[in-house]
Amino acid sequence: MYKLYCEWFDSNVYAAKAQTLRQYRDVVNFNFNLGFYKPKKDCCDVCHTFQNNPFPNEQEKTEFMLHQKRMKTARNLKNKDKEDATLNSNILAATFDFQKELPSPHGEVSILYYKRKLSTYNFTVFNMGTKDATCYMWHEGIANRGANEVASCLYDFIKEHKRKGITEFRFWSDNCSGQNRNRIVFFLYLLAAKEFDVKIIHRFLEKGHTQNASERRLIYVPDEWYCLVRWAQSSGNLYVLQVLKSKKSSRGGFF
Repeated sequence: MYKLYCEWFDSNVYAAKAQTLRQYRDVVNFNFNLGFYKPKKDCCDVCHTFQNNPFPNEQEKTEFMLHQKRMKTARNLKNKDKEDATLNSNILAATFDFQKELPSPHGEVSILYYKRKLSTYNFTVFNMGTKDATCYMWHEGIANRGANEVASCLYDFIKEHKRKGITEFRFWSDNCSGQNRNRIVFFLYLLAAKEFDVKIIHRFLEKGHTQNASERRLIYVPDEWYCLVRWAQSSGNLYVLQVLKSKKSSRGGFF
């Protein structure tokens, strides 16, 4: 901003100029009520493209309005599911997603940057009604993170909560076809609905609007990631952690 200020400043218009970055910072901080927000999520590419298009045509305007309408509809339905789950103990509304890959070793030691990394995966199912989370974790030596693994985790989640009296599950996720929106997960729902006699609904948030603790930690092995996730909750109940194991199989999934 200071560099832009120096280019913008016109000595014929303004009498005084901040000569140094320190002077500029003092003037801005003291005289202007400005704040800088760092987004907590990736920006939607559809919204970003439209907002940076100075002359959108009618088709682009229509598509953007439909995009916004779908986003608001999904959010309203999600809030309604959360409210229903809070009021009715037989309904469970949950979101699920993978955390970004957790590499081991991990830390702020420069030599670790050059070490070959072992990725650890964290598939989290968050109960919107009770605000409890179940974390299924494994490393890449156990299995991948595709549709088979997602289906296995969801099957275990449904089975465990059916024992607690849940008769209706309402899931929310992003639109990733390799993990969530595919026939394998759909057939898992058919199996679970028949085996446990429950109702299962899975809705998807609008693309680009699917937002649903490790800094300065020294991590050597996946077990340390498991411990960190287990104690990540600063208040309320601890996260439920399931460390998964698998037999060797070309089909993936857990057994």
